[in-house]
Amino acid sequence: MRIADSLSTPIPFTRFELGSLEKSLPLEATESPNLRADGAFNQAAEALLAARFHAAFPMLTSSGSGSLEIVARLIRGPETEVIVPSFAFPTCATAFAATGAQIKFADIDPENLMLSTEAVAERVTAKTTAVVLINYGGFTPPPASLIAFTRKNDLLLIEDNAHGIGSSYHDQPLGTFGALSSLSFHSTKNVSCGEGGALVVNNQEYLKRAFYLRDKGTNRRDFNQGIVDSYTMRELGSNFLLPELSAAVLSAQLNRLEEITSQRVRHWELYSSSLQQWATRLGIRVPTLAPGMKSNGHIFFLRMPTLEMRQRLQDHLSARQITAVTHYRTLHDTPLGEFLDPGAVCPRSSDASDLVLRLPLFQGMTTEQGARVIDACLTFRG
Repeated sequence: MRIADSLSTPIPFTRFELGSLEKSLPLEATESPNLRADGAFNQAAEALLAARFHAAFPMLTSSGSGSLEIVARLIRGPETEVIVPSFAFPTCATAFAATGAQIKFADIDPENLMLSTEAVAERVTAKTTAVVLINYGGFTPPPASLIAFTRKNDLLLIEDNAHGIGSSYHDQPLGTFGALSSLSFHSTKNVSCGEGGALVVNNQEYLKRAFYLRDKGTNRRDFNQGIVDSYTMRELGSNFLLPELSAAVLSAQLNRLEEITSQRVRHWELYSSSLQQWATRLGIRVPTLAPGMKSNGHIFFLRMPTLEMRQRLQDHLSARQITAVTHYRTLHDTPLGEFLDPGAVCPRSSDASDLVLRLPLFQGMTTEQGARVIDACLTFRG
């Protein structure tokens, strides 16, 4: 390929790449006499997740949103109140609101874009049941102050760990700091099967009911294991099971997790080392790793000084066939958000929605593509 051709080839923000194993295992699954969920590939993927999350109990779900919906049903009560970050994906709030929970939006730390302990403390009431923490970008540990605050106030800590698989803090995987955590295997995530998720249960108190809720509210799992002679409804559940063909793709991806993570981290570190001086000169913030943190390289973002400058850099990259994107739009100032939590104010979340720009980072990204992104950034003078 000539250099000119290379420079004219678009670089997407993200791309899901299928390896040979991801292509072969679904074919193997079709040869099974049983393609229902909870088959051999579901069990294989759950075993790989169990090894990753040590003593935790993972169960595959149809999506990351589905796993949060199970959590919401697990903690549902007559006066449940849940604190969630406003800088978040919508289902972080709607999963709980759908069960009748009162939603309280809280602001974030401007450095790492994760939930602020001080903001949570301002929003907590006598009715607060749980706090949902998004492990944003997979490069920051859950705040020790927030963990201590939830324990002191007898609050359930729930990790939305959609970004965090493969990341750990002092060798403890993200997703094991709260009682419950959610994973996403959407096509934009490090490990994917197109659509899928998992609920990681770190507190066994919730385990049996979580299995009921995932499988249409029944104890069918007990029946399949020969524990009961028949099964019936036990909870207000739904069908949150992952199809076996998707589980086959996922098991292949999980077998390649270290390879995928290593590749993404290499690009993340190259961005960090190459753009730091440029960013400092222009007043742009870039993510940094905390001591003891092992990142999975999920997101590399630039936090621009102004909205106008963010838009100009985005246009600058687009003109060079490079797709860089913003992230969450704040939930508290959406029509539904204003209904769920009238009067909520989260200025740092609003700033993040306007100022954050994420650079391309995906499976199969080449060294040449990474260098093109870096060179394009360095030619932007602010």
